[in-house]
Amino acid sequence: MRCLILIVIFIASLAAAHDLGSEATYLGNAGVLVVHGEVQIAFDPLFDEDFDTYDLVPEDMQRQLMDGESPFDSLDAIFVSHFHDDHFDASLIAKALKQRPELQLFAPVQAVSAVLETNPPESIRERLHPVDLDLDGESFEASGAGYTIEAVRVPHGGWPDRHASVENIVFRVTLDDTVTVVHLGDATRQEEFYARSIAFWTSRTAELALPPYWFFLSDGGRYILENYVKSPRIIGVHVPREVPSLPPERPEELQNVVLFTQPGETVLLP
Repeated sequence: MRCLILIVIFIASLAAAHDLGSEATYLGNAGVLVVHGEVQIAFDPLFDEDFDTYDLVPEDMQRQLMDGESPFDSLDAIFVSHFHDDHFDASLIAKALKQRPELQLFAPVQAVSAVLETNPPESIRERLHPVDLDLDGESFEASGAGYTIEAVRVPHGGWPDRHASVENIVFRVTLDDTVTVVHLGDATRQEEFYARSIAFWTSRTAELALPPYWFFLSDGGRYILENYVKSPRIIGVHVPREVPSLPPERPEELQNVVLFTQPGETVLLP
């Protein structure tokens, strides 16, 4: 009898572990949903521009997010890396916040300002959390229902010749004190900015890192991933549709890395 009881307890513990499992689901371009148990967050999930190059979030998936349907039924917060049209749309964000009164937005000042320009009601304004950071390595910290947030500003790729004024925020979010994910937005591969924020990178290691795929295309990008980001699992996002899903069909430098290429694909964490 005692053996039977132990077996039942063991099976129940396995079921509970499964229920509290963590996973990341690709939405489109740099958009990713991360789930741990009942805690759900999304990076760059609402945008309407693909520049004839990148994956849009499928219409049914966007509707599910707006309406609070599975797999977005307990979405707690949206994190926007920067206000470019292939990562962010102010009207879509405002609509989501209107339809989902518990949803929070964390975003750079430029993106929050764009949402405010839609003239949202006060009930939405109080759920807009601007992240205002300089390029000196200063960090941001906050917490929500079941998650903690750390952030630092790293310039957009192309700095200083292109997009020098764009506020690109690297968000690192820990769900339920258990699993941590870092999303780099469209961060530059210039090491000096990672060295400036070395305290941020050494204070916590994320189980999953989501850099733009171009980090894999240069020695400098790979160096940053290996020496600053240091995540045991790295999946490239912002991948052009022309890049094949099958690794052997890709350019050589992308054959031995993991990329999100098909909206809806899911990986288990950690």
